[in-house]
Amino acid sequence: MESSQVLRLPAQSISCVAQEGSTGQQPRRDDSEGKHVSDSERPTPRVDFIDLPNEIILYILGHLPEDDLYGLSLLSRRMNYMSLPLYLSRRSFGSRPNDRLVLFDYNSRDVLRALNVTLFKTSLTRLHYPLDCEKPPGELKRELRAMHGLLTRNLSSLREVTIDFHNIIDLQLFDLVLQTPVSEVVPKVVPSSGVPNELQSELIELLDAVIDSGCMSLAITYCGSQRPVMDNIDDTISLDFGWGARMCWQSLRPLASLFRASASNAKNNNLEAIYLHSSVSFHPHLARWTIEILNSSRITSLSISQQLCIGAHSWALILPCVAIPMLTNLSLDSCTFRLSDLFKFVNRHPNIRKLSLGRSFRFTDAQRSLSIRKLGKLAYLSAPPHALVPFLRVATEISTPLLSSITILLRVPHEQNFTLGMLDDPLDSSFPRLKSMTELHLALSFGSIPTTWLDPLADADSSHSTANTSTTGVRTLITHLEVHIKVYSLPFPLATKLTELLVQFPNLKRVKVVTLSKVDPLTALQKDIAIRVMTDSCPQLDSVEFVAEEL
Repeated sequence: MESSQVLRLPAQSISCVAQEGSTGQQPRRDDSEGKHVSDSERPTPRVDFIDLPNEIILYILGHLPEDDLYGLSLLSRRMNYMSLPLYLSRRSFGSRPNDRLVLFDYNSRDVLRALNVTLFKTSLTRLHYPLDCEKPPGELKRELRAMHGLLTRNLSSLREVTIDFHNIIDLQLFDLVLQTPVSEVVPKVVPSSGVPNELQSELIELLDAVIDSGCMSLAITYCGSQRPVMDNIDDTISLDFGWGARMCWQSLRPLASLFRASASNAKNNNLEAIYLHSSVSFHPHLARWTIEILNSSRITSLSISQQLCIGAHSWALILPCVAIPMLTNLSLDSCTFRLSDLFKFVNRHPNIRKLSLGRSFRFTDAQRSLSIRKLGKLAYLSAPPHALVPFLRVATEISTPLLSSITILLRVPHEQNFTLGMLDDPLDSSFPRLKSMTELHLALSFGSIPTTWLDPLADADSSHSTANTSTTGVRTLITHLEVHIKVYSLPFPLATKLTELLVQFPNLKRVKVVTLSKVDPLTALQKDIAIRVMTDSCPQLDSVEFVAEEL
């Protein structure tokens, strides 16, 4: 692609040209003709810009505007390799930790234009793709193919991918996007509408390209309400993963794989973390691909959230089909499980070390008595009180011998104050189990800025409870406190009020204060004042940390 257009610049504009002699030097003699020729009469020496060393070219390119960088990339192969990386880096496209490409935003048009003329593959840290299912099928088909080309032709490596579904209005529109061939082993629901065969597999091919890019983290999310398209998903899951289908899936899976095409054709699978944050993940036209990726990847972290459209009886059908041998971190939120199904799943994954149950996680059989095997390597547990109590009732010291750290998730509703009864009362029955922990964390978040951190009147009314005395109660076991407050600064009056909360935990060792100051973090003076106030009131503190929450 070497072009005949060569950029030539005067040598004086690039580097200092060595002068012969001093400024007062006499005119030099031209021996060939016997004449004296002054320096001013000599032609200005010129040098090809493309022939300069790479270091000098990069230095000059670093001072050029973006439009010039793009224009220079069209001159030659060498300039393409040198100018486009600078152009893309100015658009936050690259392998730096904060680099990312959000498709269809103000930046993406310029990035895609540059990638269209690039002669090399580049690396990208993070890709966010909003998939609008309301687009006409023809336009959506071209978009999916363009995305596939971006992943296969332009990117050499990709670390994190988020596919965000938009505008799923009804099941027919969603079928236009997610329709896949009928499985020969697991019966599928035949959609009421269809599209040409060449569009049916476009999304699956795109997902395979995402996996083949070597990405280590994949998130499937949904923007907006998932209703009404997911209202009947329990019925389709019952057909896909019902008793007969599940038995066929489990018993004939090795044999069936020899006679039918796999739902996924990904070859370069380096996936380590997957976030299934939408019921779309288990839609009948995508469920088979999801299950195969879960079972065939070296996943160590699995997060399931925003699955309120899927009932507990459906999870009882899905979970037995999932086997992730290397799973060490399991996070569940905004979904409903049966306690027995969760323990069966954890039992089948003995390498799980950390289990996180979010504030919106629910058990449907919380009062059920179970007998479980040892949860071999489970060492860290995080859950709200309503999920922690039934879990600890079943997970005894015998079944969880390595469990040493528990985090209690507690949220104070809007315009309410924290009371000690919010912590002590629901966990009173679990006090002996909590007392055996090496570390007991409390993650406390406030829905609004309280006028006072502690409501003394409410605690005085419940003082008759033995769990709320000064010598007993779960609060006396707390060693780590994480406070999420919706403020951008921490002035002296607010820090003073915060100590009223801290003194209620006599064994507190570490405090983390999470604010909203991501853009404008707390000043050193504010931190110093807050630390002095806290340590004066709580001398047993070992550390105080301030963290800015990312909005």
